[in-house]
Amino acid sequence: MAPMVERLKLFFLVCGLVLFIPLGIVAKQSMATTFILVALILIVTTFFRNPQKLLPNISIIYGFLIFCLYVCSTHFLTVECLPCKSLFLTKISMLGLVLWVASSDLTRVDPLSLSKISWMLSISLFLASIFLIIEFLNDAIIYRWLSDRINDPEVALSRYNRAMSALILFVWPVSYWAYQKGNVVIAVSLIIVTCCAALLSHSNSALVVSIMIPLVAVLTYFLPIFIFWLGLFSLIIFALLSPFIFVSLLNWIKPFSGSIPPSTLDRIEIWHRSAIAVFEAPWFGYGIGITRHLALPQELMEKYKYHVTPTTHPHNAAIQLWLELGLIGLFIFLLLLCFSVQPLRRIPLPCLSIALAVAAGVIFTSLVSFGFWQETWLGIIGLLVICFKVVLQESNRTYS
Repeated sequence: MAPMVERLKLFFLVCGLVLFIPLGIVAKQSMATTFILVALILIVTTFFRNPQKLLPNISIIYGFLIFCLYVCSTHFLTVECLPCKSLFLTKISMLGLVLWVASSDLTRVDPLSLSKISWMLSISLFLASIFLIIEFLNDAIIYRWLSDRINDPEVALSRYNRAMSALILFVWPVSYWAYQKGNVVIAVSLIIVTCCAALLSHSNSALVVSIMIPLVAVLTYFLPIFIFWLGLFSLIIFALLSPFIFVSLLNWIKPFSGSIPPSTLDRIEIWHRSAIAVFEAPWFGYGIGITRHLALPQELMEKYKYHVTPTTHPHNAAIQLWLELGLIGLFIFLLLLCFSVQPLRRIPLPCLSIALAVAAGVIFTSLVSFGFWQETWLGIIGLLVICFKVVLQESNRTYS
C-alpha cells in the first residue's frame, strides 16, 4: 500500500510540475485546475503516509481562521452586493489551499525519485519558451492554424500573458536546480531563451519581472536579511497608503499622459476609481468581486480616457483588498502574510536569493496585472511554492 501511495504522489507531482506551463499555454484556466489537483493528491497521499505532516504552521492556522471569520462576518452583515456574498467562499478556499501547501510538508518524496525531474522540467520550460517565441514572432500562427482562425483579427498575443508571467517566474527555481546538479549551460540557456520570450511578448509585467528578478537576486545574495525586511516593510507601507497614492496619481501624470501607453493609463484610471470607492467605505469594504459592480459616475467618466466600463478587478492586489475588505481586512491579511513569509528567512544562500527575487516578481505582478483572487494566479503561486519545495528537497534543504 505504502509504495503505491508514494508512486501515485510522485506521478502527480511530476506531471503537475512538468505540464503546468504547457497546459497554461493551451488554456490559462487549466493552471488553477492543475494546482488544485496536485495539491489535493499531495494532501490525500500525505494523509495515508505521514498524517502529522498535514498540519500547517500554527500561526498560519490561527491567522487564516481570523481572516476567514472576518471575511464571513462582513459578507453576511455589512456587504450589500449579493453576487459578492455568493462568491467569497470559493475565493477564500483557494487562498486557504495555497497557504496550506506553502506552510506544511506535503511535497516530501524519496530524493532518489527526483533525479530526473530537473531534466524534464528544464525541457518543458525550454520547449514552452521556444513555442512562445514562434507565436510572438508570427502573430500566433500555430494557435490560428489549430483553431481554424487564420485571418481572425480578434486573436491577440495577449492570450499568452498569463503563461508568460508564470514561465518567467518558474524558470528561476528550475534553472537553479539545473545549476545545483552541475548543468550550468542548461541553466543559463534556459534563462536566456525565457527572457527572449518575455522580450517579444505583449506582457509588460513579464518583461519587467525578467529584469527585476536577477537584480534583486544579486542584491539579496549580499544583503539577504536586509532585503527581506526592506521588501516586507515596503509592501506593507505601500498597501496601507495605496488609496492615497492612487487617488492623486491621475493628476500627477496628467502633464505627460499623452506619452503613457494606453494599457498603463487604463490601469491608472482603474486604480483612481478604486481609490475613490475605498474612501467611501474605508473600514469594511464592499465585498469580494465588487469591482465589476462598481458604477462609474458621470464626472469620473469625463476624466477617464480608457476606463469607461466596469472591469473585473483593479489589477492591483493592495487597492483590491482595501476596496473589498476594508482597512481592517487588509490589516488582518498583512499580518497573515507576515506569518506566511517568515520561513523564507531559513532558506540558505544562494537559494534564498532566488526565492526572495522570485517573491519580488510575484509581488510586482500582483500589483500591476492580475486580480488577487483569480484562481489562475493563485494556482501559479501555489505550484511555484511546490516547485521551490521540491528544489529545496533535492538540495537536501527543507523549510516548513
